[in-house]
Amino acid sequence: RAKAFGELKKKLKGLRIQRGVRQDAQKMVSQSVAFFDQKAKAALAKTAWSARAQKRDLEMFLSDYVQERLDAAVLGGTHIPGGR
Repeated sequence: RAKAFGELKKKLKGLRIQRGVRQDAQKMVSQSVAFFDQKAKAALAKTAWSARAQKRDLEMFLSDYVQERLDAAVLGGTHIPGGR
């Protein structure tokens, strides 16, 4: 989970504030969740355990984090909604 979060934070630093930034950020969240899912499946292979609940929790956490960061950019004046 920590590694997936770290990867997302690195990707967000390179994200440019422009039209469609929220969709781009959601794609990054999906990629980070897929990374976590891949690692979890490998770690839990040949067991009866599943990481579905943790995957769901991670997706909600990352989505909330990205939303907060984008909202902070809007409030800070570094992002103009609508790409104006």
